Amino acid sequence: WADAPWTHIAVEYNFQVHQMYNALSPTCAEVAERTLLLGSDRGFERIRLVHYSGELKPWHRHLGPGHRSSVDAFVAQVLQKFPGWWLWVKKDPAAWKAMDNKSEEGVELGADGQLYWAWEARGQQKREPVVENPELHRIAAEFIRFAQTRWDKAWEEAQGKFSREESAAIQDFDRYSDRCWTCSAPLSQRQSQWQHEARRWCTQCWWEFQPS
Repeated sequence: WADAPWTHIAVEYNFQVHQMYNALSPTCAEVAERTLLLGSDRGFERIRLVHYSGELKPWHRHLGPGHRSSVDAFVAQVLQKFPGWWLWVKKDPAAWKAMDNKSEEGVELGADGQLYWAWEARGQQKREPVVENPELHRIAAEFIRFAQTRWDKAWEEAQGKFSREESAAIQDFDRYSDRCWTCSAPLSQRQSQWQHEARRWCTQCWWEFQPS
């Protein structure tokens, strides 16, 4: 397929969820392909391939360390991994402070917790309230939940088709996903760790590992 005259992949076939929240910026929320698609008739159905581009993936609700949370609780965790959610939906003061309280697009967070366009004209600072779209924010969160429930259903159906060997391999991976494959030492998110395919190692064991 690399020799075909490809020039573009429509967002319907590469719908990156973290970019969806970046697109909620008031500079592009009304014109970005992703937000226009979400707000269109049967927008969810028109999306053919969801790119789970955030830190948390749908399978983290079923596999790996940590407790198994409800769909809504897991979706809440997913949203908190998107910088765009903190900036444009939550309007979190700490997130804005990290950006010196002004985005590259010229938007800043006011003391009243609202977003403003900010610019300088003839030596004077100007500000104008941003017209937000809370309905679009609601639809974006609804889509994350929609995509998760679709994945959950597919996972449930797939489990009924696994062979005994495949089920055992998945359970083995799940059991050791938060431990070094060689020495079984616990691995934390902040600890130095190395990965090959689906296995993880602590730094000491990694240097003794020989990939086949």
